[in-house]
Amino acid sequence: MKRLFLAAALCLLAAGSARAQDISASHLQASVDLLMQMDMEGIMARSIDSVMDAQLQANPQLGPFEDIMREFMADAMSWDAVGDDLARVYAEAYTEAELRELGVFYATDLGQKTIQLMPVLMQQGMEIGQQVVLERQPELERRIEERVRELESQN
Repeated sequence: MKRLFLAAALCLLAAGSARAQDISASHLQASVDLLMQMDMEGIMARSIDSVMDAQLQANPQLGPFEDIMREFMADAMSWDAVGDDLARVYAEAYTEAELRELGVFYATDLGQKTIQLMPVLMQQGMEIGQQVVLERQPELERRIEERVRELESQN
């Protein structure tokens, strides 16, 4: 059984490596060009701010650590830190032609508006999700307590 699992894992790794190698230099460059056109570096910075603001609002006890957290996130999630990986993700998700079509879209006024609104909409979506979870927290706690009782009764 261990050998079967190991063989399957190796096949998955090999498939992932082969897929990553299938991306041509021009395909990867189209991805980088799109991300630069989208101002992904700026989007990432604004998204970090949005996430940090939401976290600090939801967890005020993190206030004394805000500067450390912001500095860490700015470094760990900077374009320099993740840009190459992000470009590869986009190149794996879209064909080279699709990346170029997206570039045409993002050059339009609507495309630019979409780029500017992305972090704001993401933050608003996170806030909605947090609010729903907070409102339904008693239900979650009740269901967890029920499961704990079930597990305890089985022992």
